[in-house]
Amino acid sequence: MNVLHCSPEDMTSFWNIATSPLHSIQNSLNDVQVPRAVMPNMSIGPLGIDTIEKCLWILRKKFNFVTTSKLKVSEFQSLMQSLKALAEIKFPMLISVESKFAAYQHVVVVWREMVIDYEFMYTYPLTEDTLRQICGVNTTFQRISCGYGILPSKFCKALQANQNIQDWGTAEYYKQGSSIREYFYWR
Repeated sequence: MNVLHCSPEDMTSFWNIATSPLHSIQNSLNDVQVPRAVMPNMSIGPLGIDTIEKCLWILRKKFNFVTTSKLKVSEFQSLMQSLKALAEIKFPMLISVESKFAAYQHVVVVWREMVIDYEFMYTYPLTEDTLRQICGVNTTFQRISCGYGILPSKFCKALQANQNIQDWGTAEYYKQGSSIREYFYWR
């Protein structure tokens, strides 16, 4: 949200909500029901929460962002295939990456050929080398295991600091026959 020039208050609000227990999130969002995608494994309780889906729910409900359909992970099974697709897509992409020798999947946002990684103070360029070791220096990219596009709210796009962005990629995402549509599931 910082790279999109959202206010410090909005970023703090997002963080506070995202790190709250599920019932508190539900109350904060005035939502009667937790989306099924957030808790696909309700039988195992809090361990069954999908944190990516939880964050997307908050962005949609509280901040009026729109999200794409889920990535077709079959299109992101190699380093070069993933690099090409991520460079082609113009809107921010929230992705979960699997790597060899990594203890967990790493989640980052890729936008405008930059990687936004919570574990780093600064963004870094999306290159073959940075994607290869996105889960750590002694790891090797295997595949993108999950991902969604994040389409900022009209308010966010209209911020003075975002006026230089001519193409958010939204029209291309919705356009029939567009080259990026093959990367997403369509209902």
